[in-house]
Amino acid sequence: MCKKLKEIEVYKIALRQAKKVLRNNYFKGAKINFSQLAKYTLAIAEVESGLYTCADNKNSTATGLMQILTGTRSAFEKLLKLPQTSQKALLNENYNVFIGIAVLAYQVKRYGNNWNKGVIAYNQGNAQTQIALERGKPYLAKVTSAFKSNDYAMLDSQAGSDLALNESNESSYYQEFP
Repeated sequence: MCKKLKEIEVYKIALRQAKKVLRNNYFKGAKINFSQLAKYTLAIAEVESGLYTCADNKNSTATGLMQILTGTRSAFEKLLKLPQTSQKALLNENYNVFIGIAVLAYQVKRYGNNWNKGVIAYNQGNAQTQIALERGKPYLAKVTSAFKSNDYAMLDSQAGSDLALNESNESSYYQEFP
């Protein structure tokens, strides 16, 4: 079912999924703050889909809140040693954000915790050329604008327990995404 989520809904999903992604063995030792990752995720979702869970790109296979491409989904399921799913799985906002966060965390880690380059690479893909980084500057400006326009103090106060690092009440990947 297609719906437009509120910022707080996406932010809470992002906080929960960021913790899950960063606990994956692939990201062990990465110095990426889960809260910062969630904040950038919200900004990217605002730019990519306008917070619509069923956003669909007519020019590509990009789907959902974070506009995940088919090849990206498949590659990150392999990288994170997850079961392979179909592109339809990305219509689940939790799974879409999980994969989107994994992509963003990967790119931030790849660029030595440089958030600007990580955000550009989220949009441009794995191209390591200066041309791709230049081409991605308008996208970075949009995400930065969305990032700065959010009231994170208010969102943090509304997120409450989702900000805690307590893992005991978290469902596993397999429970949440059968």
